[in-house]
Amino acid sequence: MIERDGLPVRRFIKASGPVDKKLDAETSATRNDSHSKQGPEANTHDFEAAHQEKPRQFLTAAASLRQALQDMPEITEVSKHVMFEETEEGLNVRIVDQDGRSMFPESSKQPYEFTRAILAKLAPALARLPHRLRITGHTAGGTRWSGRGPSPWDLSSGRAVAVEEILAGYGVTSDRFDGVVGKADTDPLFPNEPMLAANRRVDILLVHEAPPMPPGGIE
Repeated sequence: MIERDGLPVRRFIKASGPVDKKLDAETSATRNDSHSKQGPEANTHDFEAAHQEKPRQFLTAAASLRQALQDMPEITEVSKHVMFEETEEGLNVRIVDQDGRSMFPESSKQPYEFTRAILAKLAPALARLPHRLRITGHTAGGTRWSGRGPSPWDLSSGRAVAVEEILAGYGVTSDRFDGVVGKADTDPLFPNEPMLAANRRVDILLVHEAPPMPPGGIE
């Protein structure tokens, strides 16, 4: 030890070694030294590794769609018929029947004006979102088709097509639709109660897709 300016100091380094680089984002699970920031918040990973991106994306979409419905005078009634559910495939916007109030007349492929008004409000918000849309019609189960009128398959697919046409008429372009199908009563919302009114519905799925990655990843 020697003294310099009244303080004891070493004449040589006792030991040296690498110092771990502190990760910049609390959400980071792995380090990436080629970037100044780390983790999903800095987009240093592929989309699949950014687990927070998907829920944030659909929370924003759901908030936008709910806001579009806020100025409808029947907002209390609307809230009973429009459900939002995040699934592995994306964000599902469900237009459902309730006991005592259907969204389509019985055996009709065309919706009531109330249903059309809801779709007209949702369409501009959907048009602004980047997701592709998959529309699926469903009927309730528990009864056999008598052979009169449209079959459950015909009815569910016809209602899905009607919803697609209404959305397209209010600004959703044709290239945004990923599929328009009917599933009859094969996929009930409440499997233990197949005759429940809410099983009659049309689902508008905002499809979750990883964005294309540029060569070499994102800096």
